[in-house]
Amino acid sequence: MNPLIKLFMVLGLSVAILCSAQSPSPLQREPNTTLRLPLSLEDPTLLPRTLADTGAFSDLVNLTPNAGIVPYDINVPFWSDGAHKKRWFSLPATDLAIGFERDSPWSFPVGTVWIKHFELPLTNGVPNSARRIETRFLVRIAEGIYGVTYRWDDSSTNATLVASEGLDEDIDVQDQGETHTQVWHYPSRSECLRCHSQVAGWSLGFNTPQLNREFNYSGVTINQIAALHQAGYFNTNVTGIPILPALAPTTNTAWSLEYRVRSYLAANCAQCHQPGTECLAKWDARITTPTAAAGIINGPLVFPLAADPNARVIIPGSPEHSMMLARISTLGSSHMPPIATSVVNREAVDLLREWITNGLTNYQTFSEWQFAIFNSTTSPAAAPDADPDGDGALNQWEYLTGSDPLVADDAGNISIRRGPTSVQIRFRRMINRAVEVQWTTDLKDEKSWVALDHPDNRPFFSSTDGQTTIEEIVPAASIRFYRLRIYRP
Repeated sequence: MNPLIKLFMVLGLSVAILCSAQSPSPLQREPNTTLRLPLSLEDPTLLPRTLADTGAFSDLVNLTPNAGIVPYDINVPFWSDGAHKKRWFSLPATDLAIGFERDSPWSFPVGTVWIKHFELPLTNGVPNSARRIETRFLVRIAEGIYGVTYRWDDSSTNATLVASEGLDEDIDVQDQGETHTQVWHYPSRSECLRCHSQVAGWSLGFNTPQLNREFNYSGVTINQIAALHQAGYFNTNVTGIPILPALAPTTNTAWSLEYRVRSYLAANCAQCHQPGTECLAKWDARITTPTAAAGIINGPLVFPLAADPNARVIIPGSPEHSMMLARISTLGSSHMPPIATSVVNREAVDLLREWITNGLTNYQTFSEWQFAIFNSTTSPAAAPDADPDGDGALNQWEYLTGSDPLVADDAGNISIRRGPTSVQIRFRRMINRAVEVQWTTDLKDEKSWVALDHPDNRPFFSSTDGQTTIEEIVPAASIRFYRLRIYRP
């Protein structure tokens, strides 16, 4: 099904092409010559015994990385019991590159290293009470990856290698005037392999939707992917950076409730919940899989519950029968995510409960919509590409926009205006729907349609309705055709 409304306009404009010089990247690629992590675990005795011995940092007090070790941040962090995290990565040589992909995991040369540092606030809500807990390394090797972690000493001056079987530590945390003991789990090396698989992309947060955000490089703020591209870290010319996908933080209410839930699931669950893994549950957490096809809504359980035969992965309007909510809100052997957590992520629980209780109350599949409107899912008038009211909007478009397929001209407010040097495309942006402007110069070639490379054309699922105007500077004496694509998470 192709949810497109084909709205065309021919432009024959004689204008000058406006260009601007590209600013130099604030990120300069440097070789790394200090890291001393082996490219095999055949002899674990070769692992550096302390964090200082790894060669990652020139100054452990301030966590100043050595040359060639680059800081980065992600849009949606994996839940780590309330810990704050810092991240770095390194490639072993400047002539090696990362295999960039828009919608799939990136590929990495042998010797790529990722570093993640954890600090846990000892008084909830007080950032400066944070204690250094551990610093983890993930190393890309010929056979796959391995992970090791270093536990910080009480003086926070150095950290020591944790044994291969991992470690549990009791930490006292103050919460609203009361002290409780929190168990911090230093993962074993085998546990690292459970999540950091090839299918999941080895390093779970190092991909397009996670890194597509701004970062401050020594006082200069720039999109991270743009900075990495300009510094030569990718194996290809990365284009269309303004329209790359991005995950939405749970607290950013400019994004729709559903997309924030899907972003949380992508960051915390997709390493297991996707095709090709050993996970028995078959719902798909990847952000590239639409909710309607992900097996989440009314998705069956692998092991039905005798005590609750009505339980499903998620049931709209029924949090008590939604097992995804139960799994993330209850500690114990069935808690999700299953590794390295002993504290419930209340923010995620509240977000998921809100989506189930309120966000999905009017949820309707396309077949349910067909039956509600046409009393049939098979009649010609109900087909996805049918246009029973003749207004140019196909049924799939009418379903996504909430318009009436039996009332002409109820397909949304869309207009195109030609100016002396530009074209303005104006359309209604709806709650929880992304709208993509596409263009071509050849109507006869369906494959020639591409998304307009414009910051206002990014994949954005809004939490509110509103009008959007995209203005494009057009080449001289050009003929262009435009159309809109609309889709949901």
